[in-house]
Amino acid sequence: MPLKELEARYATKRAQDYKLADGAGLYLLVRPNGSKLWRMKYRFDGKEKLLSLGRYPDLSLAEARLRRAEAKVALGQGRDPGASNKTPAGKTFEEAARAWHENRLSNLDDGHAARLMTRLERDAFPVLGSRPLRAITSADVLAMVRTVEARGALDVSRRIKQHVSQIYRFAIPQGWPIRTRLLTSQTC
Repeated sequence: MPLKELEARYATKRAQDYKLADGAGLYLLVRPNGSKLWRMKYRFDGKEKLLSLGRYPDLSLAEARLRRAEAKVALGQGRDPGASNKTPAGKTFEEAARAWHENRLSNLDDGHAARLMTRLERDAFPVLGSRPLRAITSADVLAMVRTVEARGALDVSRRIKQHVSQIYRFAIPQGWPIRTRLLTSQTC
């Protein structure tokens, strides 16, 4: 049964993500932090894919249905509707880190959030900040971590390595082009 605007508007947050289906692959994902995101599941070249359409209420139910229709037209023409939204170079590390930080902000204490961003601005952004996510290698991250260790900040080096890993893990479901071997590297 199709989703109604009132159901979308009054969907409340729960302990875990849940979906309100509209049909033909379109659904509203309600996150534990209360955010509501329009998503569309589809198949292209035999693979199941996920298209992020926008945030509710910025994107209404009617607009989400229009975007679903546009995606279906693209699929009918043999094009991947998710591919057109991606830029070849992708996001820089700093853009991804700031998006990750903003996403976590509601769940963090103000002081901890400030310390986390200070760590990134002091240690990670000067080295990795302007580079695209896809261009960063595990050797780059290791060199940055070793620089922090060299000044005697062993706890900070461990934390900054964790932050980099979390940023990449945040970037994967966003569809931002990344170097996946970075996450599994044992050298870091």
